[in-house]
Amino acid sequence: MQDRKAQTVIELSISDSQMIHLAGASMAKEMWDQLRIMKESRGKQAITTWRQKFYRTTANEGDEYMMGSLVTEDDFCTVLISSLPESWDTCCQRKESRKEEARRREEMLHL
Repeated sequence: MQDRKAQTVIELSISDSQMIHLAGASMAKEMWDQLRIMKESRGKQAITTWRQKFYRTTANEGDEYMMGSLVTEDDFCTVLISSLPESWDTCCQRKESRKEEARRREEMLHL
């Protein structure tokens, strides 16, 4: 009786197009396992697809949006700097220090 209730819950929780994945299953656990296998493989496929899309994404001059999201200059710099190996840390820190010094000088000029 419990198994039949579980089967009914599973059947009512999925779309008609997903029912094919339950073919041959006679127990709720079998149904669940078949759905899990199908969903896990699709999940991994989706992750791979999004990674490929992300890695292949390029920006044109003046683009503010990438993959549907606003990319600020700080976000862009953070992603770019984060992609560099640790051996670049010193160089990036010096660049950031120079940028901060220039910002302070600009503020002092406007006082």
